[in-house]
Amino acid sequence: MIANARIRSQIGQLEELESAIYAFRNKYRAYPGDMSNTLAVRSGLRTRNTHFADVGNTFNDNRQFFGATHIYNTFDSGCGEVMMLWADLYVARVLRSQASNFKSSSPDERCVPNTTSEATLARYWPRAELPGSFVHVLGGVSSPPSIAWSAGRTWFALAGIYQITGGGGAFLIDYKITAQEAYSLDSKIDDSRPHSGFVQTVVETVNAGTDRIAYRATGATECALNASRYNTTYTTPSCIPVIAIRSLPF
Repeated sequence: MIANARIRSQIGQLEELESAIYAFRNKYRAYPGDMSNTLAVRSGLRTRNTHFADVGNTFNDNRQFFGATHIYNTFDSGCGEVMMLWADLYVARVLRSQASNFKSSSPDERCVPNTTSEATLARYWPRAELPGSFVHVLGGVSSPPSIAWSAGRTWFALAGIYQITGGGGAFLIDYKITAQEAYSLDSKIDDSRPHSGFVQTVVETVNAGTDRIAYRATGATECALNASRYNTTYTTPSCIPVIAIRSLPF
């Protein structure tokens, strides 16, 4: 019963965050993290520099991730638009439960400081309802083929973070969610299949030297036993659930 309650709470949080993004778009005619500095200042939001204002945007048709150089659905940015997205939602006060999700937000365009403290991390990312994880946002792209599954959509992702390093520009993913939890989440929202639909599961790997991308994998020690079946008998946390943000016009 406790596990089911947590899954329901997680679904409720994702619905709230999606609604907040949509409410922000309706209020400011721009997506959080993607607006120009001129519009942000005029709207009473936090300043941002040209490194990530109007380029490489999370929600625009470039399908890029958070930063001018990241074109994959990467997990490695503690700077730029990934931080401004949460900061914008926080300052705009469009999150009903923001006080319980995160206490502060990115102060401006600076990166998250190097840290291993979960309490510090929770100032910048919303804690997920599933214990130990945070809510991330990934942009979808069609290349390289290993991550083509993400093309055409923006996704929430649920994963822990065990370290911010590299001057705040990189963070390392920590797996906190089991295959049974991922299956339960998928079955309540979508089609119960790990590699299809609006809810899927991914793992993290290093691509092109430094980009830490989200890609799909199967096997006896993976979250997905195969493309259509979760590995629910494998109890080690091994899943990064990704949930499509369906209200966005993609």
